Amino acid sequence: MARLDAIDREAAAHLEPPMALVAFPAGGGASAGPGVVLSDTVIQMPAMTMSADGRRAIVRLFEPTGSPRRTTLSIPALGVEALLSFGPFELKTIAVDLTRARSMKTDLLEGARP
Repeated sequence: MARLDAIDREAAAHLEPPMALVAFPAGGGASAGPGVVLSDTVIQMPAMTMSADGRRAIVRLFEPTGSPRRTTLSIPALGVEALLSFGPFELKTIAVDLTRARSMKTDLLEGARP
């Protein structure tokens, strides 16, 4: 089962060209912590962006193996944690309110739902 859990990432690494990001931090400050943490390493985060109004971070998550899974989405800097359940091949969109530090499900068009 471990092979199936990793197959989607291995295929992406094999088929997608490498991407390089260039950054030159000054190095004088404290080390930054992680931005987003998923407790289940199989769940993928194909995108994270800001909403059009700039008040929410939009996080897209995907279950690639065809098996039901659960993960905890954590954004340590905001103190946000959300336990999420996925069905086979399910795509979820989560909106994180940056002023209230809370998360909510939303649809692909980012129309937040309670």
